Amino acid sequence: MKKWVTAVLATIIAIIVVGTGVYVYKENFAPIYQVSVVEIKNPNGTATIVNLSQSGSYILTTTAPVNGVLVLNGEFSRVVSMVPSSTVTLYGLGDYGKVVGVDMYSTYPPPSAFRVPVLGDEETLPVEKIANLSPQVVLSGEGFFSSSQIDQLVRGLGIPYLVMNPQSIGQIENQTVELAQLMGGLQNATSINNWMNQSLQDIHSIITSNHLGGLSVFYYLDSQGGAWTAGNGTFINDYFQLLNATNIATGYYYYIMSRENITSENPSYIILDHYVNTSALTDNTSFSTLAAVKDHNYSVIPNDNYFNEPDFRVIYAIYWLGQQFYPEYVNISMVPKFPVSLQYPPGANLLS
Repeated sequence: MKKWVTAVLATIIAIIVVGTGVYVYKENFAPIYQVSVVEIKNPNGTATIVNLSQSGSYILTTTAPVNGVLVLNGEFSRVVSMVPSSTVTLYGLGDYGKVVGVDMYSTYPPPSAFRVPVLGDEETLPVEKIANLSPQVVLSGEGFFSSSQIDQLVRGLGIPYLVMNPQSIGQIENQTVELAQLMGGLQNATSINNWMNQSLQDIHSIITSNHLGGLSVFYYLDSQGGAWTAGNGTFINDYFQLLNATNIATGYYYYIMSRENITSENPSYIILDHYVNTSALTDNTSFSTLAAVKDHNYSVIPNDNYFNEPDFRVIYAIYWLGQQFYPEYVNISMVPKFPVSLQYPPGANLLS
């Protein structure tokens, strides 16, 4: 997903540091609070506690937290999603009917099929359009929009801004549970996470029983200004660990890896995002001597919505990678059937 890549690069260039329960953007108005724990008051008198920190997420609001907890009078029923991974997750949970608007990159499921308005681009938070939809919350990702745009939404309109930011497979599963809790039900979340865990267990068994592994891998995420890649602290790094492959990018998060370091590590396999042309390898004198290039051991991701978006579809990305690394043992057709019946099954467009 190009939006996710763009946001990642923007986040690295200009990181905004915030803290729980304090002013996030200092202006002469009411404070905006960053909160990671939410209490939902249920109609039957009980309460549901949602700990967003378990997925690396948080919510921005002008409502003062009580002892660090944001109290809500009921679950969300009108949501605008400006982050594709959350849109996908809500669809899998059966809550897409509560989505009243999405960003232009939320193409799964196709919003036109459900008459859901498409709002904005990768740089602009369409505050006026969002206001006209009267959502209870706006979902987004870390670094997607500027602080001034978020300020207009949260302080100007009083609409909470929920930032979902999972950076591991475990946090992706936690995100699924948290969104389910915020929307009012856990049944599909449990089924989806059980499916993810079974899928991971199955491919782990294939790798261990056949003693597979030993590959060193470079993930060529983007060529904007250099060779961007994903290192430690990213859910993408988890893919390689699960497949018993070594990611040569040992730095933290997303960063530019120098050509000298790449050639020094001499990866045995290279994965290119579909926005990176293979000529970046074959026509580059620095990379033409790499073992992976000389042996033609490189693959282009056919659909990076599955690869770069932190939602349950990463299972298909892991199996696709397994098929590239160990074609005699792993095939994407081995992914267990998705447990939730959907009009648009999540694996249908992986290779298109």
